[in-house]
Amino acid sequence: MVASIVLAGVLALALASTVQAAPTAGPVPGAADLTIIVATDGAHCGGLRYRVKQVRGAHSDADFVAAMMVAFPSGLDPASKDPARNKAAVKKLQTWLEDAMKRMTVARARYEKIAFASPPAAPADRVVAVARIAQLERHFAEVIGTAEIPRTILRSASPQDAISAYCGTLDQTATPLAAKADEAAAVCAKFAADAHIGPGWWDAVCIAPPPSAPATP
Repeated sequence: MVASIVLAGVLALALASTVQAAPTAGPVPGAADLTIIVATDGAHCGGLRYRVKQVRGAHSDADFVAAMMVAFPSGLDPASKDPARNKAAVKKLQTWLEDAMKRMTVARARYEKIAFASPPAAPADRVVAVARIAQLERHFAEVIGTAEIPRTILRSASPQDAISAYCGTLDQTATPLAAKADEAAAVCAKFAADAHIGPGWWDAVCIAPPPSAPATP
């Protein structure tokens, strides 16, 4: 149990400075070769198993595909009575995290360069670039928020409490990632409106979140 929380803690601390409605299954907008698969699964946080699958179709930007194929590692099953196993699980997570962050950073930097270039890029290119950033942030939030729950937690004496603690820690990381996705979507929507960009695949992505309700006195 302790090692399981450590796993979640490692992830939360490493992603805290980076940039969650239920994920929507179906083709990734603007990427005919990628599709989102969502299934009900009690062995995953949020009760959902989420992944992106590459299918035959037009070849999307390689950096975007590499980042969108990031998936939470399976088989992270630390056992508190086996220090070697705990250490291996933490190392596996850290190795995965380094690779995932590298992919996300490379792809995001590519689109940020286009979106915020000086002088500005063509309006349509800016809209596409910010839409891609929103997709990347949303994807990473979903990956973290629907992480596989270690078997030792599922089989613990108080599984509901253990699941709540494990997934709650991961949610602390997924939430700001989802917020970043909302921010990018709002910027994208503004870019499209200001430049009078016609309908396109980005319409499904560039949706500004509703304003927050005023606090009750």
